Amino acid sequence: MNYKGNQHLKWEDRLSLERMLKIKTPKPKIAEALGVCLKTVYNEIARGMCEQLTSELEPVLRYCADVAERKYQEHLRAKGPDIERMKGTNRISLLQRFGFTEQMAYDLCKEYGLLSPTYSFSRRGGCWFCPNQGYSELAHTKIMYPELWEELRRLNEEKNIVPHGFKYGKSLEQVEALIEIEIRNQQYEAQQQTLFDILT
Repeated sequence: MNYKGNQHLKWEDRLSLERMLKIKTPKPKIAEALGVCLKTVYNEIARGMCEQLTSELEPVLRYCADVAERKYQEHLRAKGPDIERMKGTNRISLLQRFGFTEQMAYDLCKEYGLLSPTYSFSRRGGCWFCPNQGYSELAHTKIMYPELWEELRRLNEEKNIVPHGFKYGKSLEQVEALIEIEIRNQQYEAQQQTLFDILT
């Protein structure tokens, strides 16, 4: 069988796994019985492996459902509440993580003068120094708001203020070089004339 998605075992599954291991059920059969992939079975066995004593008081490594459940619950507590992934991606919404709506974020950015000038021409915006902007949005900021671009350069020198790596995995200097190409392309396109321009 081909199992996809998150496969979390429940307490009852852990008890079944422990029983099946005691009677030496092959792991592929265990996976099939629990309705999970083989990797999940191996991961679960590793989670619940602990030293136990045999009836002859000899130490032996065995899977223990109690240990596995305790470790799983500790993991859930340490991880915090589940946050839904953004539709069609494996990304987590920071707005959701911090309990903000888009409108609340917009109002907060507006209050502190952080709204991007791209809101005037783009379908999306955010902070003017957002590392997730597209090249054309960054090029617009550099051309139309050179004072903000200089501020971005200054912030880039500060430790832990501006992420050192845009969504493209590039530094500000690398992004700026690509933006210069974008600006030249925009200027070139603006100078282009069509046959209709020449004939009229």
